[in-house]
Amino acid sequence: MTLELVLLTIVAVSQVAGFTILGIMLYRMWEQTGAVTAATFLQGRRMEAILKEVKEELGRPR
Repeated sequence: MTLELVLLTIVAVSQVAGFTILGIMLYRMWEQTGAVTAATFLQGRRMEAILKEVKEELGRPR
């Protein structure tokens, strides 16, 4: 009876630790995804401005 309780406790603690580690990893991944999304958005805005400048430059008479 005591051996089963010890094993059950060990398994329960390891599962809680595993879920905690998984949660931390998912949170970090979510933060990184948000940062990449923001950077991509800003890059897209900058590319939009550059393309507009190029279009204006090509449209000017020489």
